[in-house]
Amino acid sequence: MASRAAAPAPIIAGKLAEHSLALPYWVAAAVLGAGVLVFLAFGHIMAAGHGERVVWHRWNRRAQHAQHTPEEAVGEAY
Repeated sequence: MASRAAAPAPIIAGKLAEHSLALPYWVAAAVLGAGVLVFLAFGHIMAAGHGERVVWHRWNRRAQHAQHTPEEAVGEAY
């Protein structure tokens, strides 16, 4: 699905470049920044599907202490 969502990117970048050559890069930086903010805000929802409480290790020290086991990476849950 992601490949279909990225298909219009070259056309949009070309249209933006007609106004300013730097504009496609600024738009890409803004989209990346929005994605990072969404991940920081909702990353715990993605981690919950793998049995994790939070994504960041240092915020999960209470859970690690309660379990008496080291925290596993989310990618290793499969």
